[in-house]
Amino acid sequence: MALGAQPNLQGSAPFHGADSCGTFARVMPSTDSIAWLDWGADTFARATAEQKPILLFIGTAWCRWTAEMDRFSYRDPRVVRLVADRFLPVRVDAERRPDVSARYTLDGWPTTAFLTPDGDL
Repeated sequence: MALGAQPNLQGSAPFHGADSCGTFARVMPSTDSIAWLDWGADTFARATAEQKPILLFIGTAWCRWTAEMDRFSYRDPRVVRLVADRFLPVRVDAERRPDVSARYTLDGWPTTAFLTPDGDL
């Protein structure tokens, strides 16, 4: 895919910006956690411009293991710093964006996937 082109999301719903995360993304608004971005064209354009891969986190508000990732992994200062320095972090609620979940979920939730700025795994 050409640099700056939109990721190929054939068969998926259009980008929905803030609605793609819903309350799921706001579970942990503290400053000691990752500053999650919305799934959307602006994020992919930014990833292309900054030449950074995307760290995609998919989960649900009711999933115990999603909460465990939030509580431990995504609050660890070393992880927060590493993600901020090397990735654009995107968080998606699987129930609000089933199209994204269907494309990238790997054997259940939570899923953490690393994407190119083109949206490829």
